[in-house]
Amino acid sequence: MHRKQIRRWHKLLSASASVIAILAGFAIAPASANNVPSVDMFWADVSRTNQSTATFYLMTNSAIKNFESSDLMTIGSATGCIIEGSFSPASFHVITVTGCSDGTVAVQLGANSISDLYDNWGPAQGAVSDFTIIDRSAPVFTFEPAPSTVADGSFAVTASIDERADLIGTIMEPTLSGEGCYFAGITYATQSITFAITGCKPAAEVTVTILAKSFADQTGNYGPGLDLASPVVKVQAAVQTLSSPAPTPSATPTASTSATPSPIPTPEATLAVVPPVEPPSPPPAEQPAPTPEPVFEAEQVVPFAPVASIRAIEASFVSEPVAPRQPRSNAVVTLTEPLPQPKTEIIAEPQPQAAPKAIAPVNNLSWVMPAASVGSAALGAVAGALIVRSRLRRNPRLRIA
Repeated sequence: MHRKQIRRWHKLLSASASVIAILAGFAIAPASANNVPSVDMFWADVSRTNQSTATFYLMTNSAIKNFESSDLMTIGSATGCIIEGSFSPASFHVITVTGCSDGTVAVQLGANSISDLYDNWGPAQGAVSDFTIIDRSAPVFTFEPAPSTVADGSFAVTASIDERADLIGTIMEPTLSGEGCYFAGITYATQSITFAITGCKPAAEVTVTILAKSFADQTGNYGPGLDLASPVVKVQAAVQTLSSPAPTPSATPTASTSATPSPIPTPEATLAVVPPVEPPSPPPAEQPAPTPEPVFEAEQVVPFAPVASIRAIEASFVSEPVAPRQPRSNAVVTLTEPLPQPKTEIIAEPQPQAAPKAIAPVNNLSWVMPAASVGSAALGAVAGALIVRSRLRRNPRLRIA
């Protein structure tokens, strides 16, 4: 193909592209002019804050104009909120709200309050952002009522919180006072803290203290403002049991149930005068019977009574003083009370002892050792003589002249 023809094709193609672009611009412009602006996203910067300023973001489908703070309004429980700033034409805007009290706040965009660059107004229904919570108050702690006195050294104390709060560090944990007391465990719930206490000694005074600014809520507020101490709980003292005093012996005699018989009083005799009576003549003396001679049997041993039995026999004979003989009189003696019964003494008879066994004679072996010594000496002499004789036979020079 010739170069001139190539150039002609290039000029034709470039002119065609220009015509197509112009026609496309005319076709698209009316479509944009008829498109109403809408809100794609409308959200809060944070869900909670303790700052004095709340921030919100607005994003539309296209650049908008005629956007002012009067097109917005705040809703929620927070009061005194003010929307600041002016807005330039764009599709992304930052909305700042100041002066709000504690509470919830959100921003609402009015219907048909903004327009695009082609003066299309919208959105038709308006739009509302997400809510944010403004909280600049520190958490409040309160100890629940507890008994002032407990019987046991193990018990629990509970504190409540008006909102969720977390301990900022282990070095800020609550403290415990009381002799022997220590924490068995601390349970942190959403709005309460339970302190399990044990080991307290009797009469101990127990107090739990929450340190100042040791907890933080979800918006970063620290509490409590000052150290908070629980009411004092006192452990009961140990009960000392006193020993009962010994019973005082009563002076009134009581009947004894012992098996020991009570002594019988000896009746006293009343003497009466009786007429004299001649004593009877003594009976003739009897001749003593011949004493048989003892017969001793072989290997018979006469048992002897134990010493204890002999002493018991001697002690059985009680010598009582004899009253002097009263002179005879004619008065009659009458006994008003019966005479005492004669005492019967039980005399322990001697127990027979076993006869000692005869000891068998032992052989006298005292002559064995001297005889053995003499025999050994004789044998030694004979052996020596034999040795000398054998040497003399071998060597005659050793013979004595």
